[in-house]
Amino acid sequence: MASSRRPWRKYRDDLVLLLPVATPSRMSRKQQDLYGTSLSRQIYRGGGPVMLKDSRALVQRAFTKLGYLDGDLNTDMEEAALVFVNAPHNTHVLRKELDLLPTEKDNFADTLDKLRCAFRSNLSQARWKVAPSDSTIRRLLCKQGLLSNVHTTSEDVLAAMTQYSLQHGLPTMRSYNGYVYRILRSLDCSPTTTSLIEISS
Repeated sequence: MASSRRPWRKYRDDLVLLLPVATPSRMSRKQQDLYGTSLSRQIYRGGGPVMLKDSRALVQRAFTKLGYLDGDLNTDMEEAALVFVNAPHNTHVLRKELDLLPTEKDNFADTLDKLRCAFRSNLSQARWKVAPSDSTIRRLLCKQGLLSNVHTTSEDVLAAMTQYSLQHGLPTMRSYNGYVYRILRSLDCSPTTTSLIEISS
């Protein structure tokens, strides 16, 4: 009897693995039993592993999966790149593991080329930090009297962040994540804070 199984066909396109990593936090005993390790929980909270097809739009799609871009309050690619490369974990991977950290000599096209190479590289562990949480910002703005409660809409938070930034002389940003990043950075008094990596147009 002839076999009905069809022969395997080789996949011709390149695939890119992303492991979105959330900020680590202390685990309870129950969480340790559930997730096993802190890294497993970080990846779970980051949304889980993602496979993307390589293309010219890879960086944009990766930013979307990692939370740096969306179709609402985060539509600016340059600011998404700014926030992404300045996340300490991502900075370390780009600088120490891949030697692909953007420099002041790079224009935006150069930066996108470097980030595409980084996402495609087999030299990293495919772990990338997701966009920063706004929970600290919401509490801060409530304390400053700029928000009525921490559960208000993102649109209200954006308006409050804009006002806070004006009051404290922080740069005007074009995205929600951009404001979150700038305000969090202004609050970080750690002596180990690295220099800001600017993204040139």
